[in-house]
Amino acid sequence: MPMIDADGCLINVSVEGRDGGPTLMLSNSLGCTLQMWEPQMKALTQVFRVIRYDRRGHGKSNVPPAPYTMERFGRDVLAILDDLNIEKVHWCGLSMGGMVGQWLGANAPERLGKIVLANTGTTPISPWTLTFTFGGDQKIASLWNASYTQSGERVTVSNEPYNSLVAPGASVTVGFTGSYSSSNAAPAAFAVNGTACST
Repeated sequence: MPMIDADGCLINVSVEGRDGGPTLMLSNSLGCTLQMWEPQMKALTQVFRVIRYDRRGHGKSNVPPAPYTMERFGRDVLAILDDLNIEKVHWCGLSMGGMVGQWLGANAPERLGKIVLANTGTTPISPWTLTFTFGGDQKIASLWNASYTQSGERVTVSNEPYNSLVAPGASVTVGFTGSYSSSNAAPAAFAVNGTACST
């Protein structure tokens, strides 16, 4: 699999399938790698030349400093196509991959043939912050898809490093991994962007 330079970020790319066939580019959802498409590859490669890639910050691609924007993700795709000397592809994007496809459709429509946007959205996005208050000496070992700082009983969690896609006003779930130092009880209270919530 080649590593393609997109403005200094090395992107892991896979090209498989039928030589001379139409080209299909697959773009995965947040937190997934190009392996997400493995169950579909046998069927797709019989018809298409298939391009898969690990979005920056995912899989074997580089993880440059955040935040990342839809424009940045879209320009990474254009860098891949340019490097491979491919003028136009059909696009299938799932979830976040669909959002990248929408950016491409609006800003580089000449590079796309047919576009499949699966389980995706168009809602404006914004980063989020959670603030937890724990009783006693509970501490978080780690958080999924987020970074955190802790001062005494107050814990502030942010998704900025991953620029996760959370619509304003949407509910947010943070997945805990590891363990607390004293118990696995839920936070006593928390807030999303300053708004108090209950568990």
